[in-house]
Amino acid sequence: MKLKFIGAVREVTGSCHILETGKNRVMLDCGGRQGSEKTPDPSLDKYNIVPSSIDCIVLSHGHYDHCGMIPYLVKLGFKGRIFGTPSTFDIAELIMKDSAHLMVEENKQDKSKKVYYDETDVENTIRLFHPVLYEEPKRIADGVTLVLHDAGHILGSSSVELRVEENGLVKTVIFSGDIGGGRSKIMNVPKQPNKADYLILESTYGNRLHHTTDPWEEIEKIAREVISRGGRLLIPAFAVGRCQDVLYALNSLYNMKRLPHTNVYVDSPMACDVTILYHHAALYLNPEFRSALSNDPRPFDFGRLEYVKKRIRSEKIAKNVEPSIIIAASGMCEGGRIMNYLPRILEEPRSCILFVGYQGDGTRGRAILEGAKEINISGRVYKVRCEVKKINSLSAHADKDGLKRYVEGIASKPKKVFVVHGEKEPAEMFANDLKEIGIDAVVPYEGDEVEI
Repeated sequence: MKLKFIGAVREVTGSCHILETGKNRVMLDCGGRQGSEKTPDPSLDKYNIVPSSIDCIVLSHGHYDHCGMIPYLVKLGFKGRIFGTPSTFDIAELIMKDSAHLMVEENKQDKSKKVYYDETDVENTIRLFHPVLYEEPKRIADGVTLVLHDAGHILGSSSVELRVEENGLVKTVIFSGDIGGGRSKIMNVPKQPNKADYLILESTYGNRLHHTTDPWEEIEKIAREVISRGGRLLIPAFAVGRCQDVLYALNSLYNMKRLPHTNVYVDSPMACDVTILYHHAALYLNPEFRSALSNDPRPFDFGRLEYVKKRIRSEKIAKNVEPSIIIAASGMCEGGRIMNYLPRILEEPRSCILFVGYQGDGTRGRAILEGAKEINISGRVYKVRCEVKKINSLSAHADKDGLKRYVEGIASKPKKVFVVHGEKEPAEMFANDLKEIGIDAVVPYEGDEVEI
């Protein structure tokens, strides 16, 4: 039995790994890579991955960097089954359709932009979906049983447990997916696996600790400061997960009369659709959040909030310089409706860009966050005159202590931990932290193949 590491190795985006037994090849995620200098495909040709040779795919959750290239795999000949939770598939369908639409539209403007797949490929992908509930063992291939555990990252997110029967023995391989921080007011605390012979573990924040301050208080303070000086507060947010966290915070502040008297806009059609899914899947969310629903059945809606659907409305709001709070995707400022706002707000000294999530290497969001004085957007350079802030207390990823607790909580110590889904420095630092507590840990390179 062996593991092959294709993507999200010494980087965060493009999650893709393959478990190969004597009888089957199981792919874990097939995500798109994000960043201005990166192509989205997970280097399938580079490592001689023949899509038709993959027996099945297990999808940890619906974020683009985990699911975004599955339709491309289908287009190239994959015909196996795809396993994941029902909510993961609901979200993945939205993400894939949006991605297909954007690729086609970008290609119309610039023929050098490759269309990796279109809506027909997405529809063919959806036909391969096979939903699996949490904690429900499912035989997915000869000698391979799947169990999905709640990862507490976003709606439907899972840690993947594969029980592989080989030569009369059962080996357990755990793929963590993205592990939640455990402090979310919406998501559950991550479910701890009992056993792992081998662990493939994310390390997004493997070298840092999150702030323990109340994110609602941080948002309130920043919003009051910006609105009081006549500025606009722009919050880049992933349509899935982070947008709902911010909306719930703003809704709660509004109900407590702590939110500044100003208009609030959610400018992301996908975020609007995903927020509806959170309503419908409340059973899978934090018990305290479910309890709060009895008092407030509309936790993502409140007075002076507008969900912006039409592009013409988005463009009108972007031109309006009156104080407001704007939540827009994409969360890394790489595309989407946020591009209507960035050119203007970047050059408004009274305004503020508030980052509430991870900013990938090579993205505009990372450049702004790291203090770039100028930002290039579609060939034009804009001065960064606005205030730039970040809060870590809303993170949907575990920090280094949370990751360590996840590993130490496994009853039988893993024989080896493969540290992935982290940039080089945090991944290597976290692997060293694990070694210091007696756990064999390694940071693989892209394309590595390891016998286990």
